[in-house]
Amino acid sequence: SDSNGYGHVTFQIPDDRIVIAYVTPLWVFMQQALIDAGMIDLGVIDGSLSAGALTGIDQTDYLRSVPYTTLLNAHCAVVTVGPFIPDVAAAKAIPYDYIANLRQMVAELIHATPDGKILILSHYQTVRADFTVSNSGAGLTADRIAAFNAALFEACASRQSLGGVPQVTCIDTAPFFADFGAAGQSYVLGTTSKADYEASLFRRNGYSHFIDDYWAQHPDGALIGDGIHLNRAGRIRFTRELAKYVAVALGRTALSSTPIIATP
Repeated sequence: SDSNGYGHVTFQIPDDRIVIAYVTPLWVFMQQALIDAGMIDLGVIDGSLSAGALTGIDQTDYLRSVPYTTLLNAHCAVVTVGPFIPDVAAAKAIPYDYIANLRQMVAELIHATPDGKILILSHYQTVRADFTVSNSGAGLTADRIAAFNAALFEACASRQSLGGVPQVTCIDTAPFFADFGAAGQSYVLGTTSKADYEASLFRRNGYSHFIDDYWAQHPDGALIGDGIHLNRAGRIRFTRELAKYVAVALGRTALSSTPIIATP
């Protein structure tokens, strides 16, 4: 995964300063989700790269990163892939390249661990904040997200592409969050109170003192979340749903309803 998995998210302080916070990474929630599902024998290895992209270059190129090499060498029973948000957010990346590099990743994972299972996740719709439109959220329009998902769905349905790889299962993440709007709750970072911020914080970084200063002056105030990365509730739901597919991949249970795009 990318910064979503790593735990790097952005907020805007109401005085217009943009800060990065280090919230609880997905692997922490995933480990708890596996425990809650009774899979106490499984451990999680974090293969995420902050700002990583399948179509990235230099430091953002996930396929040439240390976390990816670590993942290949770990020989995991199940690997969950994406969604890689920066590929969509980068206005110049195109779905075709995303799928091509995704297929390269799948081939390399299978070469490293032939009997491993690979779960490929679709992109969820974001609600990008205004302060991200000219930078980290530039390409995150509803249409662009839909186009990347359409390319993924097509590849997963094709026997000549991902749909022809027995180790691969493609999963539509939209049903994970289907009830959030009806409950008046969001799954992405939005208006964030001091209590919500502190509940989500995993580790302090170079921006933390700016946020501390804001809370000291405005304890009842709120930060503006980027609307891109999953918030705490979204992270919990995401990993709990994903744990169900891990159980299916390992033959430990079956889903009663399956928002699966395609199975070979």
